[in-house]
Amino acid sequence: MTADLSFFDYKRAVITGYESQSTVTPFHDLGDTEFYRFSFYNRGSAELQYKLLNMLVKVEELPEHYRKQAEYYIEAGARFLKRDADIADNTAEAKNYAEKIDYFEKRRAPDEQAVDATMTDWQKSVDRFHKDLEYFVSAPLHVSKIITLLSYTNLYRLVTLFSRLSVKFFWTLASEQHWIDAQDKLFGYAVQRPALDIPAAGLNFISVALFAARLAAHGAMIYKHARSKRAGEKDIDAWDRAMHEFFARLINIMNDFAWVIINLLTNYAAVWGIADPLSNALVMVALAWDFSWLLIHWYRENNAWNEEKAKLVAWSQESTDSNDLGIIRFQMRMIADLKIETHAKYAFMVLACALIITSYSLFLLGISALVSTVALCVCVVGFAMYGSADEFAGVVRAYLGDLQIRGEREEMRAKFFNTFTKTMLPPFIVMGLLSLGWQVAVLGAIAAVAYSYAPAKWDCRGIPPEEGNALPAMATVALANPNDDTSDLDPLEAIGLNDFAMHK
Repeated sequence: MTADLSFFDYKRAVITGYESQSTVTPFHDLGDTEFYRFSFYNRGSAELQYKLLNMLVKVEELPEHYRKQAEYYIEAGARFLKRDADIADNTAEAKNYAEKIDYFEKRRAPDEQAVDATMTDWQKSVDRFHKDLEYFVSAPLHVSKIITLLSYTNLYRLVTLFSRLSVKFFWTLASEQHWIDAQDKLFGYAVQRPALDIPAAGLNFISVALFAARLAAHGAMIYKHARSKRAGEKDIDAWDRAMHEFFARLINIMNDFAWVIINLLTNYAAVWGIADPLSNALVMVALAWDFSWLLIHWYRENNAWNEEKAKLVAWSQESTDSNDLGIIRFQMRMIADLKIETHAKYAFMVLACALIITSYSLFLLGISALVSTVALCVCVVGFAMYGSADEFAGVVRAYLGDLQIRGEREEMRAKFFNTFTKTMLPPFIVMGLLSLGWQVAVLGAIAAVAYSYAPAKWDCRGIPPEEGNALPAMATVALANPNDDTSDLDPLEAIGLNDFAMHK
């Protein structure tokens, strides 16, 4: 039965459900085995449709009668994907879809609406922290959540690494220019330059351990799905499930394996007897490797939208529902906007990678302390660009896209500024404070995390924390992306984001 089911069958079931208003659970009549066999091959389209429709209902131009039907599609999609996640035991993903379902159920029961409007800014901040912490510790520590956490840890490791080196070379420049005296004192305060070398060993170890842990996590996910005993999933051939997971993660696996080897060789070059020039050459080769995989990700994501567009075109030739056809026309326009977003995101990341490669090359030339300091600072900026690429792409889409969402331009600008600065500045400031004393650095780190939960009126851009602050608090870092079995295949994680051999 399910062998003949397709994405079109999913669309027919959802439209039938809307017309009858009897259920928002497509294929509720299928058992777990039949349902999962169908969803296994069609969840990709269902996820893209879910994302597309969630964007579409925010558009001002969308007529109200289309909006109502599109919202029904969203709830149906959430229920479909939640059941799929429940069968596969993807706890964090299922929780995300459950929250969307709960949102629609509360809208149908206005007497049970939350009283957030009566909460003060401080109460909202405390409540948000409590929810983040509860979500972080309540759900089982899903492997995909671990991969997401490792990815953001890697990003902050790199920003911290280059911030440390930037500050270190800045003090060298300051000494050369006599901005500090012979006793390394600035305005009477001692500058503790040796303190900046303390994190080096830890950063070197983490650079290897992070990628090794991600390799192990990907292997665990492949094994989990291949050996699953859950109803539905177990009835699909184990080899098919293993290969499906393996090829979905192949780019990440190759990337992580390459960086484990590169970091192991270059960070411990003295142990292996590798000379500095060869060590630096290995890093540059690895950077070129990263750059090439970034282009592959760009192609794959753009191609996914092209395939989805082709499916909608084919479906529009079959559908007889006038509202559905109207929604499809809007979806086509939204796909064009989201392709603009995709191109902007990857172009921004390519630029960031090019900046890092160029700046690091200048640093290796060792022209002067000034050039080295500037080059290292540009590397920090490059990594901050990586961390804020999604927000930058949102800004570009908001300005250049065909479909406009009220207030989105201002919101996305604020989000981009927030994410960019909060990726770059906290490690930079903490490393600067470390050269003045570890006690001050610890206080600075605590302040940086606390600022992520500051009330809206404390935010210099005046946007609510829940809308603009994704980083750097530990709880929100771990939950910054949807935590499902494939969300950990985000380019932010797939690109190694590069570790560099520093033998200085």
